[in-house]
Amino acid sequence: MTNAAVAQEALTARPSTELVEAIAERFDEPTWLRDHRLAALAHYAQKAWPSGQEEPWRRTPLDATPLDDWVLALSDGVSPASFEGLLPEAPAGAVVQVDAGLAGLELSPALAAKGVILLPLSQAAREHETLVAEHLNSILPIDDPEPGSGRFTSLSSALWTQGLFCYVPPNVAIDETLYHLMGKTTANAGVFGHTLIVIDEGALATVVEMTASDPSDGASLAQRSVEVVARRGSQLNLVQLNAWGDDVHVFTTTHARLGDGTRLVNGSAAFGGRLHKDRVKIEVGANGSHADLFAVFVGDGRQHIEHYTRQVHDQPGSSSELIIKGALDGDSEAVQYGSIHITPNGQRTNAEQTMRNLLLSDGASADPIPVLEIEADDVKCAHAAAVGALDPEQLFYLESRGIDPESAEGMVVHGFLTTLIDRLPDAHTRDLIEKFVERKL
Repeated sequence: MTNAAVAQEALTARPSTELVEAIAERFDEPTWLRDHRLAALAHYAQKAWPSGQEEPWRRTPLDATPLDDWVLALSDGVSPASFEGLLPEAPAGAVVQVDAGLAGLELSPALAAKGVILLPLSQAAREHETLVAEHLNSILPIDDPEPGSGRFTSLSSALWTQGLFCYVPPNVAIDETLYHLMGKTTANAGVFGHTLIVIDEGALATVVEMTASDPSDGASLAQRSVEVVARRGSQLNLVQLNAWGDDVHVFTTTHARLGDGTRLVNGSAAFGGRLHKDRVKIEVGANGSHADLFAVFVGDGRQHIEHYTRQVHDQPGSSSELIIKGALDGDSEAVQYGSIHITPNGQRTNAEQTMRNLLLSDGASADPIPVLEIEADDVKCAHAAAVGALDPEQLFYLESRGIDPESAEGMVVHGFLTTLIDRLPDAHTRDLIEKFVERKL
């Protein structure tokens, strides 16, 4: 069977060596990257899917997820209708990928002259081999040891086709936003991605990643890994927007390692997908390093939206904050499991987490679980979690002034979420998210 035939074959069992080699050949990847993929495939074969007994997976309903029954999305798809309006006009930098095709690539000459790199990951592996090889899977290893999670990481490490590499050189400050837009046109698809972002010392950047697809029959699997290396004194704003169609089961794993005095804003906005699960781990540096994590979501129908976060403080004098806010309608459900882990080395840490869920129907439910693991004695930690319905007094106030009940409910929900939306550093993305909120309501 030819490589092309293998690549298009419907997979109902383990991915094969032939398939991985076909992907590497399709993207003209260097030998080291092909071997890297094959090593990930070997780890995938040795691992099992979550049993549901592991703590990170106890609350994740995987029964309907097509873990082994999908077709690898390798066509050069035409951009779906759902892409309309997602990118601003003439962005300073953007990579657009549909299925396994490159639908758009641009970077302003001014940024390129400063040494900024924004490329599909396969292309970057050819053109900037030393830089990519040094960092690929350095933060999130292909043999991810987290219980139940390793097979997801190994699978995307072996089969990714929607890859991004972003590098910002030392002391380069990018005022414009860089975009990565991903989608699919294949039904019953397996869509795999890997993002590698390296922000060098003293640099500043904003990166927005967006996923979207048109509604489709059947069920699709989307697994992405995101690695962030943020060196001493750098600043990164990273936002991930999920607008997949309701046939997609979405799994995104983000790991970041921050240098001393580094600031990271990591935002998530979840609106699409049948199942959405974010796994986020931030290793916070020392001496004023700060991680600001937030997530906003609106669920409806029978959506399951889950956030599993870890704020890890293994060095002194750092801080982090997690805020999650969401609204749930229909029979949708949400889970937040947030852990703050402060090791004995993490003295003078200040860490907080807040989880707030607004229920818009009797069938909606939420389960926020804040966890503190503190092994140091000179720290400040706080956590808060809440689940509640709309405030009837607020609704009464608005309706008494002539606002119809549906509009009043939308205004209350929008006001509840706006405090987080306003924290986004990118005006275009803020406007997009507000539109998604209105559409879901």
